[in-house]
Amino acid sequence: MPQTRSEVMARNGMVTTVQPLAAMAGARILMQGGNAIDAAIATAAALNVTFPPNVGIAGDSFVILYIAKENKLYQLNASGIAPTGLSLAHMNSLGYNWNPANFAPGSGMPSGGILTVTVPGSLWGWEEVLNRFGTMTFKEVLDPAIDYAENGFAITEEIASRWILPDALPLRGCCTQLDPDSVNTFYIGGVAPVTGTIFTNPALAKTFRLIQRNGRNVFYKGEIARAIVAKSNALGGTMTLRDLASYKGEWVTPASTSYHGDFTVYGTTAPSQAWGIIEALNILEQCVPQWYPGQSLSTLGPANPLFWHALIETKKLAYADTYAFNADPDVVSVPVGRLTSKPYAASLCSKVNPGEASATAPPSFDPVVGGFTGPAIGGDTIYLSTADRWGNMVSWIDSNFAAFGSGITIPGYGFVLHNRGGLFTLDPNSPNVIAPHKRPYNTLSAVFVTQDGRPLLTTGQHGSDQQGMGTCRF
Repeated sequence: MPQTRSEVMARNGMVTTVQPLAAMAGARILMQGGNAIDAAIATAAALNVTFPPNVGIAGDSFVILYIAKENKLYQLNASGIAPTGLSLAHMNSLGYNWNPANFAPGSGMPSGGILTVTVPGSLWGWEEVLNRFGTMTFKEVLDPAIDYAENGFAITEEIASRWILPDALPLRGCCTQLDPDSVNTFYIGGVAPVTGTIFTNPALAKTFRLIQRNGRNVFYKGEIARAIVAKSNALGGTMTLRDLASYKGEWVTPASTSYHGDFTVYGTTAPSQAWGIIEALNILEQCVPQWYPGQSLSTLGPANPLFWHALIETKKLAYADTYAFNADPDVVSVPVGRLTSKPYAASLCSKVNPGEASATAPPSFDPVVGGFTGPAIGGDTIYLSTADRWGNMVSWIDSNFAAFGSGITIPGYGFVLHNRGGLFTLDPNSPNVIAPHKRPYNTLSAVFVTQDGRPLLTTGQHGSDQQGMGTCRF
């Protein structure tokens, strides 16, 4: 048949992400001799400029790296940690309480503002992967982003549709308003830029130049740290200079499972929800032959309603477990090993009626509009992937959480603080209950697949709980 679209093919490397200028920044690094890790950081930095609603240096990152010379995968968790003072008692004293009718992440938490800000992890992660596996320096990999920030780029249709600042500052006895520092940084003449507008962010260019000279220390221990704490204090936040200075991400082992023998699927582990994808794949492998003897998802095919019934019921089971168990494994026990085992998956088969839909769960927190209005499926995230001529590959997920995160911008530095803390719960009996120095449940999900022990593909999705649903469907 005649083809109307062509695959992108390359001999010496590839970069893919949601914004073409950011992909070009990564490709530029590959063309200059950098590896996939260098290219991933250049791409992530460029996205800070060209897609600021979704991503920034004050957000979260999860990364799975394949290092070809070692034939080995690594996972980095660079997600945020609650600051000192951000406790359940503190939230209750401010009038925020658990909604017992809802068990989902985010129950009782505000959707934005300073109380949802955790100590950012993204920039820490950039330097960590660059130092361990990169071949270039911040001077080289940040130059493309600085170029876009200083000289400007044209805002495209998709990004313009998301360029809406959230209310972030409470008005006494009334409502909320936009953060003036966010308006000054991201709006032009007090209004959101429209498609085709040339947008610059000289303050972010300044920040990147500081990072080129001083590394992540300027953000976590230097002048930017002081600016973050000053803004937080002014708004009633609890973050301290010690919180920033002591921040560390961590190298961990991703969740994984074999799938139909030849394939091994790896997903970022807790507090990322991607281990639920691994559980879901095990359920499908173990249970579809029981539900429909002699069949598999492949033989059923997407034209068969039973194909979708199997997927939907499987996801209900997997998400029930992620909501019940997912949390910071450094603070509470998260039984990822048991929940992602094949015997456990087999034990769940009897919970599904192969010919009838089960009841739906209570609605979950929607970080885009706030409150408990339905499944959290907004797309305020970026996914990027890179590969190089040496066989290294990167699966990278990065986010402010909601569009423009908390809505709070650090004046003079050109970036917003994320609002991932909004996914803590105020349920005192939940493993995901808010507490100082703890990471919240995180929807960010990066996935890597090997075949017969060799890398096959990287994949990820945009959009809260849709990340697990979409990746599993893929």
